[in-house]
Amino acid sequence: MKAVLVLSALLSAAISPAQPDGTGVPYTSAYDFRSGIYLTFEEFRNNAPGIPIDALSDDQGLRIRDIEEEIGRSYHVDSTGRRVRIDAGRIWGYCTHDIVRVAAGNGFFRIGRMGALAHLIIERTVHDYDPYSSGYGGYTMQEERMVDMMTGELLPFDVAGMDKALLRDPVLSEEFRALPKKERRQAATLYRFLQRYNARHPLRMHPSGIR
Repeated sequence: MKAVLVLSALLSAAISPAQPDGTGVPYTSAYDFRSGIYLTFEEFRNNAPGIPIDALSDDQGLRIRDIEEEIGRSYHVDSTGRRVRIDAGRIWGYCTHDIVRVAAGNGFFRIGRMGALAHLIIERTVHDYDPYSSGYGGYTMQEERMVDMMTGELLPFDVAGMDKALLRDPVLSEEFRALPKKERRQAATLYRFLQRYNARHPLRMHPSGIR
């Protein structure tokens, strides 16, 4: 009987989609993200902002209702009882009104598609030097990124980033690498594999977000 149970468990593992982790509840659009500032990726995954929105105030000591508008002018009381300004350059991200924004590029950008591989569009300033004009200049460009919800790593939404993300799924990885190089570079291909990965690896979150 013991051998039969072991064999059954192995078969189930072989045919079931892998999970980003074995705990938590499946994420849905109804999930309730707690508002506040995530100092770390782990705080986001646990739906436990290190600094809840109720603990935030502006430079006049008034409570903050919208982190997005006040992220550069936010204060909180630390463990020693001192009122300190939050260093926006040292936080992972924040949530307000159930919208999660991640630190990247020139600021904080919304996760537009949540999943085991989350998708977002960021803005990044590129600096260059033109000796025939005023010297140093720059321009802002939009780029796509992915957040690996197993590690919190921010990956480029391109062939290299997708190839790395798919290493956790040998089946998809083999299919992706078997495609012609030109097809792998196409946006439609990248989106297709993003969706397939997320379908096979459902994102699971802390139960505290169930309404």
